[in-house]
Amino acid sequence: CEGAVMNAQGTLVYDGARERENGKIWCEMYTAWSPKGSYLATFHRPGIALWGGDQFEKIGRIAHMDVQHILFSPNERFLFTWNGKDDNRDPRALICWDVKTGREMRSFKVTKQPNGEPAEWPIMKWSPDDKYFARQTTNGISVFDTESFKLMEKKPVKAKGVVHFEWSKSDPVIAYWAPEEDKMPARVVLLDPATRTELRSKNLFNVREVKLHWQNSGDFLCAQVLRHSKTGKTTFTNFEIFRMRDANIPNEILEMKDMIEGFAWEPSRERFGIIHGENQHRLCVSFYTMGAIEGGSKIEKIYTIENKQVSDLHWSPAGNMVIMAGKSINGNIEFWDVDEAVQTAEEEHFMCNEVSWDPSGRIVATVVTQPMFGTVPMRYQLENGYNLWSFQGENLRKEQMEHFYQFAWRPRPATTLNAKEIQKVEKNLKTYMARYGKEDEIRRKRLEASANKEKIESLTFFRDLFAIRSAKAAEEQQERIRLGLDIAVDEGEFEVMDELEEHFVSEKVETYFG
Repeated sequence: CEGAVMNAQGTLVYDGARERENGKIWCEMYTAWSPKGSYLATFHRPGIALWGGDQFEKIGRIAHMDVQHILFSPNERFLFTWNGKDDNRDPRALICWDVKTGREMRSFKVTKQPNGEPAEWPIMKWSPDDKYFARQTTNGISVFDTESFKLMEKKPVKAKGVVHFEWSKSDPVIAYWAPEEDKMPARVVLLDPATRTELRSKNLFNVREVKLHWQNSGDFLCAQVLRHSKTGKTTFTNFEIFRMRDANIPNEILEMKDMIEGFAWEPSRERFGIIHGENQHRLCVSFYTMGAIEGGSKIEKIYTIENKQVSDLHWSPAGNMVIMAGKSINGNIEFWDVDEAVQTAEEEHFMCNEVSWDPSGRIVATVVTQPMFGTVPMRYQLENGYNLWSFQGENLRKEQMEHFYQFAWRPRPATTLNAKEIQKVEKNLKTYMARYGKEDEIRRKRLEASANKEKIESLTFFRDLFAIRSAKAAEEQQERIRLGLDIAVDEGEFEVMDELEEHFVSEKVETYFG
């Protein structure tokens, strides 16, 4: 809606008015957007309702009692629903649906984890092209195709001791890791599930834990490996980074002795940030580059920012800008321009437990939400709500709500421009900036005029009324003079003196980033 970005004042699209008129409830639990923003799913005891279009009309129903979790496929063709049961008894605990037709494609039982812990969501994980979905088993990965919805080759892909796996964000490639077992080293493996071939593997020793971080474009995979010395008394971290676009998928190693608090890739680029330090009270943030997405030479440190009380890095979807956020009680929020190595703002949002960028990267929300079920501490009810900030850290809006459970930006579809068209835009960026800068200025003036309309109308009314009353007063004065009730005054008999006094009110110094 017009003005939503500039002033952070959105226009209400729909709030369930039709349902209220018919005595119904629009949503009984949480909501979820589909990956491209085409659908809004609302949770109800009988199942899931799907809404879409300009007026958010109901366009589909999924009949599955007591759904607790849902997962759309990346291209919005399919949807998984899970009722939360993991006792290996309910044959329809987990169901896959065709989104457009509402047809049930296949159902599954759900079991607890091998260690007896409750099953973790998501049970199934989608490939980025919607062609496959997979689940982890005791010593393998079961991969299903969406043509037949059957287990490929009627058996899981062998992955002995697999602990965790993740699909690439752009290609039908699986990365998984398995710990050391029977004198065999731990392994990180890149797997093509269609052919069941290992594209790349790396043996690792003295491993305690591995975390897998795919870059959002699938250009890099980082295996964050927590290792211990031979005696087991000390630990250190290796970042094993695989270059997915280079021949034979080479990997590079970055070793750090510090404790690692966080890692995050910059979207669609070759840079990443790491939060590290001696302990949680003495942390630093370091930024690194891989040199290039394809054909880069080596990992290089860009710079380090010392003495930061932060726990998470939140990159803008547009890249470059990053928010360094502290723990929720701390509420410290720092806005950084990584290219210029400068802090653009430092703010605070007490009790903040979520940071969420809008898809354009122009606005970011810091949010305090409370759990929907169970006992809710009083501090949540006092702080519930959200703040909207510009990407440079200017506060645009603040809303507090006593009962606030969820905040979610509507996703945007991927750009329709190809690589050459994107390069053309980047090449002519200054021309576009000048053109759209003028349009933005016109729109800004229109918005300012609209916001000041009431003030202008009041001022005009006052001036017109003042002119009428002044003319009336002049007529009445002439009549009083004629009746001898007043004396005509010659202004030449008086001397008018102007006196100017200056008073200092306040001063504000702002840093200009040009």
